Amino acid sequence: MPKLSSFNIIIFLPVVCLLVAPSVCKAQASCPANISVCENTAPFALSGASPAGGVFSGAGVVNGNFNPSGAGTGIKTITYTYTDVNNVSSVCQFNITVNAAPQIACNLGYSYKCQTELRPLNGCGISISTGEPLEVTWSGPGVSGSPALGYQFDPLIAGLGLHDFTVTAKTGSGCQESGSMKDGVDQTYSVSCPPMQTFSITDPPFTLTGGVVIQGSIEDALVGINSDEYAKYTGPGVLPMSRTFDPATAGEGIHEITYTYAAYSCSASCTYQLKSSPLPVRLTSFTASADNEKVTLLWKTNVEKNFKHFDVQKSKDPEHGFFALTTIPGKGTSSSYAFDDRENPGFLPYYYRLKMTDHDGSFGFSSVIWAIGKGDQKVTAYPNPASREITIDAPEALTEFALINSFGKPVFTDKLNKGKNKQITLPRLPAGLYLLKTITSSGTSSFSKVLIE
Repeated sequence: MPKLSSFNIIIFLPVVCLLVAPSVCKAQASCPANISVCENTAPFALSGASPAGGVFSGAGVVNGNFNPSGAGTGIKTITYTYTDVNNVSSVCQFNITVNAAPQIACNLGYSYKCQTELRPLNGCGISISTGEPLEVTWSGPGVSGSPALGYQFDPLIAGLGLHDFTVTAKTGSGCQESGSMKDGVDQTYSVSCPPMQTFSITDPPFTLTGGVVIQGSIEDALVGINSDEYAKYTGPGVLPMSRTFDPATAGEGIHEITYTYAAYSCSASCTYQLKSSPLPVRLTSFTASADNEKVTLLWKTNVEKNFKHFDVQKSKDPEHGFFALTTIPGKGTSSSYAFDDRENPGFLPYYYRLKMTDHDGSFGFSSVIWAIGKGDQKVTAYPNPASREITIDAPEALTEFALINSFGKPVFTDKLNKGKNKQITLPRLPAGLYLLKTITSSGTSSFSKVLIE
């Protein structure tokens, strides 16, 4: 029998293992040690198993790569299968623990806030699915604090401009996530007020002016805001939610008016004074009553010092001016006066005021009053007095209405859907007597008095 060479043994060894003792020649698969990763770890290639050339399988495994976010949190068992040339397989397993990672969502928008405003950093939402405690740290210009005490942003340290901030959240297992946001530091406003101004308490209401923004803000320049929208005047005689000063409401004396400019988070204020000038005459009453033939004006005085005369003035629309009806000389002492206006009484509102002139030519005006004839009132409104709702009844369809104040200005208007009976919800209005103007589908206007409580 011929002697086998080593070459012959190598050639025939697979056949011998396959036919005689396959288990003796079986390759044993060996797996790597168990590992832990974070949920937000990037996919990575699995390695460390032997013999090389086997196949990994399990949750999150695709083409030999492990994707933690695809696998999900928890313990994942990975199987390594090795198949040799004899088609004999060997299997081993190991575990990959996927730990939850924080989730951070930061607001991509930003705004400029006032330089003097010390504030917390809270522009990012931070969470984790397991609810476990997180160590949160912030970094950036002007940031101070600690994970235990929290962080705050000092704009004075950071300085003017737009700044970048980074937040990092970390779990006890070492998983972390970061996010970034922007926040701006704006310069403070600088404003100036006008010098002292004088008025007469008989002057009609007027618009306050003279407050000026000397130094605006970065945010103002970015969005191009209209400075008048953010200017506010407050003080005695300043009507609510307006820039109108009513001398009659303020009364005599020196009144301090505050001009405030506030936009976004920054504001600045200054004050100035309005001083009432001495009156040539002081009214104690001024009233008007009407029927279908005339309007009767009655007024009384208790002071007439160096006073010359009254000009009785009338208007259908005070915003477009008054015209003189007559001149009545003063009596030089406290007195009562009367005048009947017989021009076009009708069922329309008419507005009246008194121009009061002194011997030196100085003058002032009374408050504006109005009267309306009785007429044939086909349109009615109830309840009267009213508070927040009124119902309008009319013999024909209405298309619109308006509530007009004692200055002749519409304060509330609306369109109607051509109904004959309409319930109207009123805005909050100062208590007082108003004119209700209604317009029908045929174009006819009607007026009625409504008392708002």
